[in-house]
Amino acid sequence: MKYNRLSDYNNIHSDKTIFIIGNGQQLDTLTPNQKSLLENNISIGTNASYISVESPYYIAGHMSVMLLTCHFTSKPSHRVFQGEPQSYPFPDKWNLISTAHQNIVGPLGFFPIASDNEGELLVGAENVGLSSTHLACIMGASKIVYIGFDFKNNAHFYDINRITYNKLKSNVEEILDIYSHDNFIYNDIMDFYNARDFKNPLTDERITHLKNQPFSSFTTPVYTPMLEKFKEAFNTFKQRNVEIISTQEDSIITDAGAKFVPLDIVLQNEKN
Repeated sequence: MKYNRLSDYNNIHSDKTIFIIGNGQQLDTLTPNQKSLLENNISIGTNASYISVESPYYIAGHMSVMLLTCHFTSKPSHRVFQGEPQSYPFPDKWNLISTAHQNIVGPLGFFPIASDNEGELLVGAENVGLSSTHLACIMGASKIVYIGFDFKNNAHFYDINRITYNKLKSNVEEILDIYSHDNFIYNDIMDFYNARDFKNPLTDERITHLKNQPFSSFTTPVYTPMLEKFKEAFNTFKQRNVEIISTQEDSIITDAGAKFVPLDIVLQNEKN
């Protein structure tokens, strides 16, 4: 089955728990059993989370990481691309829709469901955590559980583990070769390659530096404004009787008002 419009996602998982998988350091601590249990549940993967956990749904805001999920996930998935408008014809086999022209930075607390008049809008263009939250809401989630969204520093799970770092580097280099003929896509992939500094080995000093570097966008700290946006989002969803769960105590998700529950307890409850 292929979803052709955002509204096709409306209530496809009504009253279910949906996990949202970020790219924070928490993913490096997941056990094989936790990964297996997560892959048996409904989850929305973001950006390069596929390196750790394979999801039935993915969302990304950059062509580079969207193509990574298309080329290197082993399980069939549905995908939402929220990045810049582009003319690249995504093959049907990738089950991908683009919301580039409907993806917006909305006013605080504005998250329409797909049956509203604004039904094709995806809110949260400033951060994939917000847009994936809106997507989970559109899907009809009664509980949203966050993994790997700490926002406390600039270290991602693949920045602190040489195995995942090298795997992602290899994947990126492969799609660089595949799309070398397309300047727009190639440059987007190169931006990701350079941002992650893949040309250099991952050293202990570099890991320490990333862990001590405040979460930022283009070197500008953004924790405080993002915290306010998550707070408003969670207030909106709670009013819709959606339970918001954080599996990481020291994180922006918990700070924004989510209830902290250790991941093992959440997974055990889902099994029951």
